[in-house]
Amino acid sequence: MLDIKAVLFDCDGLMFETELISQQIWKDEARKLGLTLPEDFFINITGSGGEELNRYLSSIPSGMDLYKVMKKKRFDISFWSSIQKDCLNKKGLISLFQWLK
Repeated sequence: MLDIKAVLFDCDGLMFETELISQQIWKDEARKLGLTLPEDFFINITGSGGEELNRYLSSIPSGMDLYKVMKKKRFDISFWSSIQKDCLNKKGLISLFQWLK
């Protein structure tokens, strides 16, 4: 038996399926603003941040307006609490936790 003293996880994307939910939010908010996202939009923003993200969004008409809306939405507790909890868990997460016990 292994003598595990600690386990470290990165929650966003590893333990929980946040990417598909995030993409849907981007699409919904863009539609509300009357924007059409470029085909390569998610390829360009996934995993990016800071200057790289700002540079890309600045190259899209109203991209920074959309980003401002998204920043608020991302940290909106009422939004995240409305999502069905079991749909967030990545496959095998619960089994892994049970095994670690």
